[in-house]
Amino acid sequence: MALPLLTVDTVAEYVRELSLFPPDDSLVATEITGGTLNFAFRVTGLVKSVFVKQTPGFIKVLGPTAKLSDHRLLIERGAYAAWENSLTSSEPETLACLPRILNFDEDRMIMVMEDLRFHLPLQDQLESGVVSVIVAHKIGCFLGCVHGKTHSALVSENMKKHFTFKFANQELRQLQLDQFFTQPYQKAKGAAPLRSDAEFMEAIDELKAKYRGEKVDNLSLCHGDFHTGSVMVEQR
Repeated sequence: MALPLLTVDTVAEYVRELSLFPPDDSLVATEITGGTLNFAFRVTGLVKSVFVKQTPGFIKVLGPTAKLSDHRLLIERGAYAAWENSLTSSEPETLACLPRILNFDEDRMIMVMEDLRFHLPLQDQLESGVVSVIVAHKIGCFLGCVHGKTHSALVSENMKKHFTFKFANQELRQLQLDQFFTQPYQKAKGAAPLRSDAEFMEAIDELKAKYRGEKVDNLSLCHGDFHTGSVMVEQR
């Protein structure tokens, strides 16, 4: 029998049972809205807070009829672990770019993480007119390190097979292909001129093939939805 999903009324007690806060701490939970796939909460105590993420077996904004495997969080946790292992202590500055995982509940697909409550999405910073050379440098170093240390041409044959199999994530990948590589060009009315451009559509097909991971000799373990909304930066 499936356990009920967390709500803003139950998540604080769930976190309390993990002993991440002092027993007598007064915890307050708030739901973080805006995401399309998962449920997210912030649980705040007297001196600290944590971020709680749960993946339901469906797309959150579409409801229970829009089925999507909740194991996507298991894949995400595995990617964090693989990045951490590949960076180890040799890349302390880059390793610090990853949020700390405080608890992972595989039975309920819940991940409790370090709360970056005093950070903001990079897209918000850019939209406000702030372009930070420091942030750009750190993102470049992080991506360069994790891609280089997990690249299919640089890891062992066994590790390449392991990465290819474990992180295929075909269900979520197909969702992204439909939403970002197919629907805007094949179904949108305003895209009719693009559909008649054979060269353009051929380029889109090449992008789709790359995103599907068809060229297995040129792959890295990367974030499949990396954009400025998924990068958190310090407020200065």
